[in-house]
Amino acid sequence: MIQSLYATQVCCDTTARYGVHLGFNVEFLYDATATLSLDTKFGIVEAKTLFDSAIATQSIVFSNVVSVKEWIQSL
Repeated sequence: MIQSLYATQVCCDTTARYGVHLGFNVEFLYDATATLSLDTKFGIVEAKTLFDSAIATQSIVFSNVVSVKEWIQSL
């Protein structure tokens, strides 16, 4: 059973990656996303682990990762 589709590591990450592949400079607002722990056939994956992994990948490979406050100040 899928517990969360609207999550940092799912749709937020996918949308940001797709934007990069379309040629956009993506800003990923990390504190405007969230996730839940998942109970998988491989065991429970804690929400913090999922979130931190997605944010780390975004910041290293795909996006400029900033807080909402930082983003507003940059406008």
